[in-house]
Amino acid sequence: MTSLAEPRWQRPAALVLAILGAAGGLGIVLTYLIYPGYLEYNEASMVALGLRMLAGQAVYSGADAIERISHAHGPMTFLWSAWPMALFGTALPVTRLSTALAGGLIFAVLALIGRRQGHVAVCFAVAMAAATILLHLNMSIVVRPDAPLTVVVGLAVLAVLWGEARNGEVAPSLLLGLACGIAVNFKINSALYLLPLALYWVAGGWVRRVPAVGAAAIGAVLAPFAATGIFPLGDYLMMMAPMAAKENVWNGFTTLWWKFAIYLVLPPLLWALGGQAARQRLDGRMRLYLGSYVACVVLTLFSATKIGAGSNHYMPFMPLTVDLVVRALAAGGARRQRTALVIVMALVLGACWQPGRRFAKALDWAEARGINGEIAAIMADNAGKSIQMGVGGVTVGDPLTFRYYNYRSLLFLAGNPYTLDTGTVMEQTKLGIALPAEVIRRIATCHTELWLVPKGEEPFSLFGYYFQYVYPPEFRRTFAATHAKVDSRRYFDVWACRGK
Repeated sequence: MTSLAEPRWQRPAALVLAILGAAGGLGIVLTYLIYPGYLEYNEASMVALGLRMLAGQAVYSGADAIERISHAHGPMTFLWSAWPMALFGTALPVTRLSTALAGGLIFAVLALIGRRQGHVAVCFAVAMAAATILLHLNMSIVVRPDAPLTVVVGLAVLAVLWGEARNGEVAPSLLLGLACGIAVNFKINSALYLLPLALYWVAGGWVRRVPAVGAAAIGAVLAPFAATGIFPLGDYLMMMAPMAAKENVWNGFTTLWWKFAIYLVLPPLLWALGGQAARQRLDGRMRLYLGSYVACVVLTLFSATKIGAGSNHYMPFMPLTVDLVVRALAAGGARRQRTALVIVMALVLGACWQPGRRFAKALDWAEARGINGEIAAIMADNAGKSIQMGVGGVTVGDPLTFRYYNYRSLLFLAGNPYTLDTGTVMEQTKLGIALPAEVIRRIATCHTELWLVPKGEEPFSLFGYYFQYVYPPEFRRTFAATHAKVDSRRYFDVWACRGK
């Protein structure tokens, strides 16, 4: 075994990198918490559906539903995002509080996983927590399942570590199973993130551990669906089936590959650098853990390269990545392993510079405040009238006036109806699910009195990112025949239904 003694430069270098990473990652989390705008168009709908859940209304609806607002995320996405609104109201920072908390917890959980192998290991864990946030911007900081799901996977790792330290059986198994069930209820494909850890744990005692893990996981998966009026299981599964059939865009791998490589290569590399000592401790259980981890990382390419998906599908692997690296350090104890970790920290955090720069560039504080003020003024000038937000006619690209649509939750949070979401319609149009006739009839009969449309654009003529018109011609013709532009402001035109 190579000496474990560290060169003098390693500890301060690792500490500086960890501090810089934590400052960058947590700084971005806190900045977005207070930002008065939105950077991702589905974030507003996650907030709106969470508020519907708090009101006892259904989150999922069938393909023939009149309200086109469902999203293919599991119940825990809405349970997690909604609890701050239940406690503290619906101010914009409150709607993001749960995601910001998850961002902070990623640092805490990964640090706890790394601390068992000393200074460099815990600094590495903190740097990887920063990379988890920074590499996957903006999906890592908006209201989505990715950040809290990463925390859940990290807690599962801690449960297994606790079980190993205490020679526990039932309690760690129940906690692991609970984490598995909760993870699947964030995203239905989350079994891949926890399968390697679960296999490693139950391989230490199949007869004793499998029943406890399985029972807890099944119970956690089914529990939210007991609220059938809010989370109808049939509608959820019916929605997921066509989503799974979306085609893969493998040319997207040209931008995904290096992030994929971080997760795929790092644990095997550290085990290889551990030399003979690490190989001697790579027993059957560890081979199962490491091998199934590599397999699951590769399999996740299937979901990460779906059209409309991305590298954020790899975020929840990070706790397992860190755990396997720390286990490699414990097995090998080689100086070159820690040297490699410091180099990896520098390279990965260096690669985070460009995503962080793009994030800072995307923040337009003046525009965000302007849109907030304009929407508030329109609501005040039209008190008592129902208002929803529509879309205009630009292609999703440049100019991105589609970003104005991100602010639609401001209308819903003020008590306006939420019955038509362009993000949902875009997905369903791509999947060949037609708009029901009742949706078009609602447009014709003034179910909503006013619609906000980006200034100067033809209402509902959006050519979406699936390279097709989002709304069918009949919908657009009906809107044009029954609505007229009655006001025009800096960001929005106001269209009123003629029947009101």
